[in-house]
Amino acid sequence: MVLIDHGSEINLMSMDFYKKGKWPINTKHGWKICTATRATEELHGVCPNVRVKIGDVDMDQHFFVKEKSSHLVILGELYNITTRMENKGA
Repeated sequence: MVLIDHGSEINLMSMDFYKKGKWPINTKHGWKICTATRATEELHGVCPNVRVKIGDVDMDQHFFVKEKSSHLVILGELYNITTRMENKGA
């Protein structure tokens, strides 16, 4: 199960989830994010080309790895745009 966050520009995964998947990671970057509470947090690294399959949609995505996260995986606008996701109201 993942969180789809329309306010996030990037895809994130928790450190715990990253350790389970053992994807290649670039840790030499110096990237930080600004959270919804305006706090600044460093990112552990980025995993390029992680395969994501939801229903019939199967696509590679870049994921930034965050030490602590409220969810294992957060799909941001990058995912929504590249997969041309359609959101339907209730």
